[in-house]
Amino acid sequence: MKSLVKNISNKMKSSETNSSENKITFQDAWVAWENKEKFPVAFFGDSTYDGYNTTGWIGNSIGTDHEPPNVFTTYLQNLIREYTNSKTARIYNAGFSGQIAQWGYKNIDAIFSGVYSDVKMIGIGFGINDRLGKVSTKAYEEKFKEDIENIIKWCYSKRIQPFLLTTQATVEPGTIDCNLYPYRTSESINSVANKVKKELARKYNIDLIDLNYYTEKFLASNKLYKLKDIIPDNLHFIDLGHKFESEIIFAYFCPRVVMINNDKPLILDFSSQNIKSGIPSDKISYENNLLNLWYNNYNFKSYAYYDKENKDDILVQDFIIFNMENDMNIYTVQISPGENHEMNLCLTDIEKPYAMINGKKLVLQDTFKQYYFEKGFMYRLIKTSILKFGLNRLQLCTGNNNKVSAVGFYVKKEIPSNSSPISFIQKLDGSKSKNSIMPYTYKNYFNNNVLFKLKLDTNIEDCKDLIIPIFDTADNGIFLNLKDSIFELCTYKRRSTEIDNIENYVKVASVDVGISSKSIAETGIYIEISEINIKVFIDIKDEPIIKYDTNGKILGSGTFANFIKIPDAESNDCAIVYTSILYNL
Repeated sequence: MKSLVKNISNKMKSSETNSSENKITFQDAWVAWENKEKFPVAFFGDSTYDGYNTTGWIGNSIGTDHEPPNVFTTYLQNLIREYTNSKTARIYNAGFSGQIAQWGYKNIDAIFSGVYSDVKMIGIGFGINDRLGKVSTKAYEEKFKEDIENIIKWCYSKRIQPFLLTTQATVEPGTIDCNLYPYRTSESINSVANKVKKELARKYNIDLIDLNYYTEKFLASNKLYKLKDIIPDNLHFIDLGHKFESEIIFAYFCPRVVMINNDKPLILDFSSQNIKSGIPSDKISYENNLLNLWYNNYNFKSYAYYDKENKDDILVQDFIIFNMENDMNIYTVQISPGENHEMNLCLTDIEKPYAMINGKKLVLQDTFKQYYFEKGFMYRLIKTSILKFGLNRLQLCTGNNNKVSAVGFYVKKEIPSNSSPISFIQKLDGSKSKNSIMPYTYKNYFNNNVLFKLKLDTNIEDCKDLIIPIFDTADNGIFLNLKDSIFELCTYKRRSTEIDNIENYVKVASVDVGISSKSIAETGIYIEISEINIKVFIDIKDEPIIKYDTNGKILGSGTFANFIKIPDAESNDCAIVYTSILYNL
């Protein structure tokens, strides 16, 4: 008899702890949902799972199919169905307000019977209420670990895959009642309950979703929402917080999600392994183009540019991003279709390419109303939006025209820069030292409208030309020349890919201010560029000293003050230009 009991015990122990064998993964769940299977996944916890304090909430009870409208489980189910195109995928809510893991284990048979009896995976929460009534952290830890481990073992005994979730972050720096609730703090939850879950995840080789890490950062770092909009009672997330939690969990299940957890630039193009696209692979080009050569910037190495057989709107690129950084700008990258192509100013909005950012359609108007790259087959950047904290969907579509011309998305943190210095130094030995700004570093780059202050530091004589471009494009531009007492605007052409190799100057506007133009620039001048004119001010409150109108031709986007040219530089000549951007639209 003792031998039989020992045998049964060993089998039970093996089935409980050998979790790596026949383990069901998040990937398995995703594949099942894509295959239009129900594959139910349950989330088992307390009021932070039940949805207490959310809009339309009614408390859960054992035996019901609990689907509160604004809780993370419902949001998660909607996301899964949207991205897998499934109507059957199910997420079960097994949250019960006020409860602890011990209660959960005692009632687990009743909870996961009936409507929830077909559950495949259970995400185990709890830990917040478990701290209450404990006289020491040791008592809290030991009891909580015992209860969670019992739930894990029960799951294995029923051939259900368990996984763990750390608790949602709270705002409880100190307890309200030290005698009754000594451990009612955020720190006690994190240092006890969450540590226990991480330890058990390692022991049983089961997955852990670190909700606490992401929700803590959401509370502390996001710029968009106030705490009262997320967690008004310091403990329970309301609708907005639950939506964010659903996006975190979705990112663990969906293999396509690209995670952004730092402020490094991100390139999303046809080489991405997470892309969904309606463009056949044999239509993707890999050659470097003129923009890459001129800017010496090999960020994008692939693009699509070809004629379609029809004018159907095609989804060119589809990306899912989970973002944990503020001020991450989204730039849509397009290829210029050329000035003689059908895609020009007369196209209607429905015909133009467009981006969809989180469901908002952004027609790429700017591509068709200016001529920044009209002469060359080049990329074109348009700032379209800013990534929000959490899940973002970025889509690029052709519009209803007969051309595919697309590159991708560029995501880059907006870093305020009040000064972008450039310099020119003629050394005594005759060599030159030049510091310039390449346009696609995004410093001094603008779309159609900009106002900036320009200051000069130089030892160059008044009688010498000192050229500073204030509107520079790939093959031409407009510069400001400072000589004697004259401010002069001239157009130019670019001779080669060398940034300051310009020629064919044509004066378009000038003014004689009566004193050294360089000395005035040393105190600072203001330059405003709009779509159809350029204005130069000595004092921004006064009338401009120069106003150059383009006679209706739109200037569009370009780069300003990105190099200095001194045609007659001599030994030891030096010039440094500083720009302070007042607005950049």
